[in-house]
Amino acid sequence: MGTELHSFEQCDEGVTAIQQRTAYQRLLIASGSSALTVLKVRRSLIPWMNGTEGVFAGIVHKQLGLTFLGETRDDIQIVTGDIRLTGVGLDRVICAVSKPVLKHWHLFGNFNKQGLSLCATDEIGEDGWQFYLYGRELDLTKIAESEELVFETIALLILTEITFKKVVWMSDFRANIWMVNKFSNLVNLSSASNPNCDLISTSIRV
Repeated sequence: MGTELHSFEQCDEGVTAIQQRTAYQRLLIASGSSALTVLKVRRSLIPWMNGTEGVFAGIVHKQLGLTFLGETRDDIQIVTGDIRLTGVGLDRVICAVSKPVLKHWHLFGNFNKQGLSLCATDEIGEDGWQFYLYGRELDLTKIAESEELVFETIALLILTEITFKKVVWMSDFRANIWMVNKFSNLVNLSSASNPNCDLISTSIRV
């Protein structure tokens, strides 16, 4: 914790990672503010270095002189999150040999127009579900800003009596598609995204 990659150096033996351990220390001034202070610098010679970092702020790709070309696709959008609700006939389990197993995925509506997926999860309660709302006929940006709109949309798509408790969390997901501008000094590069960040995993070796 509190350790960040500051820079790196490449040589015939591998890669030297230069790490800084930092901490916020209280300044002895009237305002009582704090400042980030470097506590320790460590150099580590390693055969490979793997960096998982943001597309725009990562140390690895910046020092390698790499840029990323891509876009955020507004036509690929999903509202996802966890919700607590109960519904008449909304099964949570299937029968197994030894005990019931949470394996039901419920699909409602149409993927292209208006759709809903529900998967039971006990992590947030015995009435917990992971949900996905999708479809071009839904105003997903607006739905993601309102718990009430989530309730209304789910009630519209499930033709049974639903009792809602609360939305635990939700996020508006849009597909982010990025590609590095060159591969000459990369062995492997892959990207992934989630509702909260864009990740680039970069492996380098001379």
